[in-house]
Amino acid sequence: MLSRPSFSLIELITVIIVISLLVLLAFPTYLSVQRRILDREAGTHLTLIQAAEKSYRIEERAYVDTANTTNTNELLGLDLSPTGHWSYSVPTGFVNNASNPPTFCAEATSGGEAWHIDQDDHEAADCDCALTAATCTGR
Repeated sequence: MLSRPSFSLIELITVIIVISLLVLLAFPTYLSVQRRILDREAGTHLTLIQAAEKSYRIEERAYVDTANTTNTNELLGLDLSPTGHWSYSVPTGFVNNASNPPTFCAEATSGGEAWHIDQDDHEAADCDCALTAATCTGR
């Protein structure tokens, strides 16, 4: 009877160990890339909210506060996903139409993480609206 060539148990275990090590090394990089993509998504959407708030102010002579992503879409005429990773709002306490000039701060929140942008920022910052842009780390 002819014997067929096959892999030994040691060879199979070695291959499994090598593949496991490759996955173990690649996984942190994958998570890092995924986090950067989500952060850029928040920044991009906050820039859209900023532009929409400025347009709203031109038409209505005031900035508007929004409670959540759905409310933001309705009031500012946007199409942000209400079921996405981030929740977008312009909190009531961060709209001041009485100041000269009027101010607002939009934020994206997810878990314990928050990004914000106000009427003057050029890009979103990695913190919440209560902090000034100088104390936040922009990305």
